[in-house]
Amino acid sequence: MNGVGFYENDSVIEACEEYLKVLEIMENHFDVEKLTGHKAKFMGLTYTRLGALFSDLFIIKPAIYLGQQALFYCKIAPTSKYSISKNLYKLGQLYDILNETDTASYYYNEALKSLPDSNSLIYRDIASSAALLSYELGYGLQPSLKQLFNVANQAKSDDEFLTRHFTIGSLYFEEGIYDSAALYLNQVFEYEDNKIRKQQSADYLFRICQISHDTINSDKYSNFLAQNALSNYENSFKTSILDELFKNYLNKKSQNFQIKKVIPTGIVFSVVALVVLAASVALLLVKKYNKLNKEHHRNIETLKKAKYREKTKMLDTIKEQEAIVYALEHELGQKRQEADTLMDALLKEPVCQKIINSVATVNISSRDSYADYPHLKLDESSIIDLYAAVDKHFPTFKQRLLLQFPQLKQKDILLCYLGLIGMEYQQISVLIQYHYTTIFRKVGIWEKSLDNDATFLEFLQKTAVL
Repeated sequence: MNGVGFYENDSVIEACEEYLKVLEIMENHFDVEKLTGHKAKFMGLTYTRLGALFSDLFIIKPAIYLGQQALFYCKIAPTSKYSISKNLYKLGQLYDILNETDTASYYYNEALKSLPDSNSLIYRDIASSAALLSYELGYGLQPSLKQLFNVANQAKSDDEFLTRHFTIGSLYFEEGIYDSAALYLNQVFEYEDNKIRKQQSADYLFRICQISHDTINSDKYSNFLAQNALSNYENSFKTSILDELFKNYLNKKSQNFQIKKVIPTGIVFSVVALVVLAASVALLLVKKYNKLNKEHHRNIETLKKAKYREKTKMLDTIKEQEAIVYALEHELGQKRQEADTLMDALLKEPVCQKIINSVATVNISSRDSYADYPHLKLDESSIIDLYAAVDKHFPTFKQRLLLQFPQLKQKDILLCYLGLIGMEYQQISVLIQYHYTTIFRKVGIWEKSLDNDATFLEFLQKTAVL
């Protein structure tokens, strides 16, 4: 099945054409409603993959049809022990998007009932979605939050942890508790690889900034959303083609069904009449198919040309911007080299090597408590040596830091010095024995006062080399 290869290479349109071709072949050669065994499993897999193509691009109604077909075959021949639950869950999500909450709730409950266990990722996914829907149905904030936090505490990976944070942040956003929403969504925006969740987090955070009149961070999120506008345009292009392909598939399927329905009516035709009827139907089908095929290819060509023109225009703009960037980078090259030399010299200082090595082999998570690592706390002599090393290589760093943030206390300055030598917030938490969330909030407040889109750690390095 070539569709799998196309899908994995992000050739969505070609994959869709291949999957639909497979379905047409199966429907033309077998009574698909009576398939069992490997044939039924094959149909289930094909419908599942095809449904994923449409749901990923938010083409909801075709995705629901394909999901129902996948479920039909999975009940006959399950493709895995979770396949029925996964299909029920996917249908629940699709109806959830359409805001058909009663139907979505039904599918979520059915998905939970069909699960063979309650300690799997799919169980936690369903429970999380069901908790969010429960809030939307008016059952209150606290019961839903309790369920979401319970699921989040069972997360088995950083990716899953971020997924749970996104759901919790979304719930806080819907409730209008924007400080809590920003706390969770910021982590998703900074560390999430999933494009859809990252963009949705940016959208929520942008709206929170608009509400709180935070123009600095508002620009940061709006710039990110603008940079991803091209992929959204490409998705709309794919959506229109996939929608057309699906309509053509349904039309052909409907025609084939009508032909099968007409032939066994029990009416006795003469041999001549049968031949004439068959020839007429065949001729009509050929004409109809040719017409649809021509229209389909004409539409694809029109869309391809429009995409090509748009891409050419964007490439010209990109080339102009690249020329400007190249000139600026050439001008700044020498300054960067000098800054790198100074930073390398600082990092080679014995005290910096000692601090870096102390945490290099320790896997510290943002969920860990600093109290679990008392042996990593910096002693007084190391703190004094660190201050001396930074002041030696960057003598104006502290002064510039206090000009920007005059309210900084001694422990805040130590935090900044550790950030300058490349320590992450989780590592800083155990080195100075401070709660990670406290550091995260402090840095968030400081970042809001910056007049650019740089993170606080980027700001520290730029301040040092000025």
